Amino acid sequence: MRAGLLLLSLALTVSCGEADESIVAYVGATLIDGTGAAPVPNAVLVVAEGRVSDVGPASEVRIPRGAAKVDISGRYVMPGLVNAHAHVGDTRGLESGHYSEANVLDQLRVYARYGVTTVVSLGDDREAGVRVRDAQAVPTLDRARLIVAGTVVTGDTPEAAVAVVETNARMGVDFIKFRVDDNLGTTVKMSPAVYEAVITRADELGIPVAAHIYYLDDTKDLVRAGIDFVAHSVRDLPVDDELMAMLRESRACYCATLMREVSTYVYESKPAFFDDPFFLAEADPEVLAILSDPARQASIRRDRAAQMYKAALETAKRNLARL
Repeated sequence: MRAGLLLLSLALTVSCGEADESIVAYVGATLIDGTGAAPVPNAVLVVAEGRVSDVGPASEVRIPRGAAKVDISGRYVMPGLVNAHAHVGDTRGLESGHYSEANVLDQLRVYARYGVTTVVSLGDDREAGVRVRDAQAVPTLDRARLIVAGTVVTGDTPEAAVAVVETNARMGVDFIKFRVDDNLGTTVKMSPAVYEAVITRADELGIPVAAHIYYLDDTKDLVRAGIDFVAHSVRDLPVDDELMAMLRESRACYCATLMREVSTYVYESKPAFFDDPFFLAEADPEVLAILSDPARQASIRRDRAAQMYKAALETAKRNLARL
């Protein structure tokens, strides 16, 4: 299925002679509509003025007169995917510190070419990212849409942390993000007094709050305090009935972010996806060469944090299944 996946962007151009190029009917594909229903063979998807206007079985969808037709038999059409926890614009290759509008746009275009049409960037966003977000409400968009959280909130005192919240609010962010994690015992966690002040001020400003977590007890405390978004998985202990009841009552979103754990250790050897044409279409050969270096791989196998996160992933997966 993957090799035949059709990645549709809203910037569609078709040369079809006398046909009305503002309306395009894609015919013959198998449709996965995102509702959980069975795939629909021989589907039709109609795009008018850059927007999906109709979709369904060929027997039920009327193709407008004069519409351009594109035969995509043997392929699959599905809704765009959402990356609910990303960080956009700062990295280039394996290096951080490259934040720019051009880099934000480049990364969002790569996302779109892989079928990810919305990206929630939970931190390290700057004014350039906000400008990109503000320019995306157009039907000719050729990149993934962006949601931003601005600077990750830090501070040793409530006053210092609230100042970061207010700076982000002036920038026009969609989320406020902070961390309650000791990085496997190597740093000091944000205190309840600080994060409660952050949540209170964000609520006053009408901005939802996302919190990076690791531990079960911290997650419960944060949900009680009123966060809207649990970023990462509970990774120290099994989730319990109390947390599940709290999540149901609060309606807080739980974003497992499992691939972050995978990224910490997966390059200890050659991943299978290094031979996948779908992956290789956008991969940087220089980066692949660095990640394939035996000495680098050996260093990851010896790395305490990488191996601890590898073990934590198993707890995270079990917790996600239960939730």
